[in-house]
Amino acid sequence: MKQTRITEKLMYVEPDSMARFSSCAGLMVHSKKTIFIDMNLGESDARILLSQISPDAAVITHFHLDHSVWTHWAETDGVPVYVPAKEAAFLSSLDHVVAHTAGPLGYGEQWRAFAENTLGFRALSHFFSYDEDTVFLEFVPEMVVMATPGHSPGHTSFYFPDDRILFSGDLGLDRFGPWYGWQNCDIRDLVASLLRLDGMKIDLVLSSHGGMIQKGIPDLFTAKIKDVLRREHRIQQQLSAGKSEAEIIENGVFYPHKKKVPPPLKSFLTMWDAVMFQHHKDLLADGGLAAFFPELSEIAVPRQ
Repeated sequence: MKQTRITEKLMYVEPDSMARFSSCAGLMVHSKKTIFIDMNLGESDARILLSQISPDAAVITHFHLDHSVWTHWAETDGVPVYVPAKEAAFLSSLDHVVAHTAGPLGYGEQWRAFAENTLGFRALSHFFSYDEDTVFLEFVPEMVVMATPGHSPGHTSFYFPDDRILFSGDLGLDRFGPWYGWQNCDIRDLVASLLRLDGMKIDLVLSSHGGMIQKGIPDLFTAKIKDVLRREHRIQQQLSAGKSEAEIIENGVFYPHKKKVPPPLKSFLTMWDAVMFQHHKDLLADGGLAAFFPELSEIAVPRQ
């Protein structure tokens, strides 16, 4: 793992690998006490850091497995764990995860086996819920909790105004762009979250999967909205050209290179592309994103 000292209080931690949806980058905050946001670095690294740092609390930005599965080691060690209130059921029950993600899509058993046997999912039994109104005065009084839903119902980002630093979680600020491959994702909420962050006083973004972002921040959030608009435009073009839904999904909404991926991951990528396609199709039926965000009509979307 790679540990980068950002300020006296902030340490950005990146795993050696994020393959197979198993891990993400996290943030250690040393203030009144020490907390670890998204300590999902993989089994061995998570346990090593727990033994080295012994945090006073662990915070999960959202329920997705690559951000949460290894936090059960913190609970086992008696570290208080905080989870988004809207997603508490996802962290405490694999049945709930399956029923509200892959289950309705016909991949329930495959996803259950992958989550439990490959990624090591263990339900949390003792945790605290938080939302945007939560103030972590006991731990980090200078940290601002920001609801940034869309990627998931309770996805949360954390802002440090003294240093103008944003821990963005999984908003898709990397080169791949925003992801919304479950049915409980919401493109409109995601765009609203990006618009909320646009124009904030931010000098540095620490992302879950895209590393540290310091350049181009004034245009960063608009650029990610363009990614979403570009997908919408591409799907609309293909539908107008007579392409079938199956063809569009095979061509890829988010994953254009599915053929190269071995099972069971290939079936998961196809499942997520199908869901992302449906999100866009539903929006197009209502006039597209610009019908809900008139300001987006001013954004020029580059050609494919």
